[in-house]
Amino acid sequence: MESLARRLPLRAGMRVLDLGCGRAMSSIFMAREFGARVWAVDVGISPSDNRGRVIELDCESSVFPLQVDAHPMSHPAADAGMVWVNTRRRVYYGASDRWYGKSRNGAYRSEADAKR
Repeated sequence: MESLARRLPLRAGMRVLDLGCGRAMSSIFMAREFGARVWAVDVGISPSDNRGRVIELDCESSVFPLQVDAHPMSHPAADAGMVWVNTRRRVYYGASDRWYGKSRNGAYRSEADAKR
């Protein structure tokens, strides 16, 4: 977490969505160390359990545990009808494809541009 925090411009008051937070320790860390307001989201961990940890570590005003399945959430580029183009392999993926937005060398483009 500390190596990630060095790469992110975290600062007091920043709102953070910690998807897949597990036991919310990363959320608590960001709140305590940087003063961020963190929504601690995990599908498999009870928000009541995480809330107990949050209260125990005195972060109840800055960490907000939720139990949500983030998989159905769509990407803004997908909503705009964009595809993900892997610029190295010259293939593209739609929003429902496994590799959508995930290859290292890629960009969002319209499907018409991707076919060129």
